[in-house]
Amino acid sequence: MSKKRLHSPEIDRILEWMRHGSSQPVAATSIVEKIARTLDLVKKIKPQIEVNIKTNEITGADVEHEDIKDFILWLLTGLEKEVNEFLKNPEAYNKFIAANLPLRKRIGKIKRMDIWQGVEDAVRPDKELGTENLKKFEHVVNNVDESRIIQEMTVNHFLRYCEIGYDANEYFRDAKRTMSPKEKYEAFADLRHGGLLDIDPDSPEAFRKWYEGGSWTGTHPWEICRGGNTTHISLQVAREGEGWKLYLAGFFHAVETAKMAIALFEHGVPFILHQKDEMLRMLQGVDYLGIVPENITPRYCHRMFPKEDQINDFLNPWHDPELVVVVKEKAIWYPVEELQPS
Repeated sequence: MSKKRLHSPEIDRILEWMRHGSSQPVAATSIVEKIARTLDLVKKIKPQIEVNIKTNEITGADVEHEDIKDFILWLLTGLEKEVNEFLKNPEAYNKFIAANLPLRKRIGKIKRMDIWQGVEDAVRPDKELGTENLKKFEHVVNNVDESRIIQEMTVNHFLRYCEIGYDANEYFRDAKRTMSPKEKYEAFADLRHGGLLDIDPDSPEAFRKWYEGGSWTGTHPWEICRGGNTTHISLQVAREGEGWKLYLAGFFHAVETAKMAIALFEHGVPFILHQKDEMLRMLQGVDYLGIVPENITPRYCHRMFPKEDQINDFLNPWHDPELVVVVKEKAIWYPVEELQPS
């Protein structure tokens, strides 16, 4: 009876690499990547493995799967070799990795304007917002008084503030009839409003009791433009002493959020804009995008970058040839983290 073998394009590529070998040390990221590629296969057999590298004997593994056996031997032998190379001369090993680790495995940053100018069809939020609105937004960021509070809050007050933001973006310019603020909210908001729309819309006392009662906890009354975790726009009401404050947030819908901020400011509505300085720098194209390695999804990567660099947006350029050219020419690369012997 012939031995059963599992086949997949990923396994075949790894085995091809193994058969031809390599004369250079393998960076830790490459090893981890190859492990990840076979993780689904390893999970199927869940082996309890013991390996004797000197004799190439493996116990506890399903030996019918030759791919697994070959991979385990290659992996452990390679790890032993790399560890010994490192321990022999840590300084030389770290210098080699720093000099030879491919850019696509490294972390860097690039100014947003360099992307805009270097990529023909780059998305240009600055142009979408327009020169005049960008100047207005800069004025708002530099002059909004975040200490001001709203003395009285009702449902209808809140819906009116939402309407100001909606109308600033002309969401309803093609509407065939005049819509009320509530109808506009219902058209764009998340609608898990936690009872907000069920109370007396003109009563400050009803709003206060609803807010302080906490029945809306876990719902989304402030998500005025629905979306995902980072792709919605919120206008949150918060208690402030005997009054109220509005918090506008929508970094990843910067153009729409900027228009809302301008409109609220011009209507004299007190509010606080979350990440206002970061939004302005982004719309001006002077902030930095964080470049992540090719195997990293460019989301929620803040911890990979120094806090002082204020990087809030991330880029994986390695699958776009045009972007790669710009990145290689303009990017700034962070030093490769050195290994230290324990």
